[in-house]
Amino acid sequence: MKLEFAKNLRELRLRRDLTQDELAEELGVSVQTVSRWESSAKTSYPDIELLPAIAGFFGVTVDELLGCSKAQSDERLAKYWEEVNDCKDDGNKRMSILRQMYKEYPNNFDVMYNICWTGTYGVSNRFEPENVALVRECA
Repeated sequence: MKLEFAKNLRELRLRRDLTQDELAEELGVSVQTVSRWESSAKTSYPDIELLPAIAGFFGVTVDELLGCSKAQSDERLAKYWEEVNDCKDDGNKRMSILRQMYKEYPNNFDVMYNICWTGTYGVSNRFEPENVALVRECA
């Protein structure tokens, strides 16, 4: 099994619009360490005890961070999108599915976009505090 840690770490960092310096400071490591982790030319991984902290910082699982379950994750996400598309006319149900998706895929732009759109235009209970809070979090 080929681990995709270097690629995934870089993508997650760039999605958050962080520099290597900023990420290093957040994790309490040197910039050189982050650079080595992101370099696909060298195989360098963080200490195993640091993996949960890195995954938690980015809101992903350790498996996702390492790239172990990418195919399974993509398959699950595709099933969620089918469910979302099946309830186009029921905004409240759609929002419920999107809320669950966001718990599992907190950094997925498409999920966040759909939450913002559905929460603003597609649900009858859009002013309920939990919907307002979720839309604000994703905006």
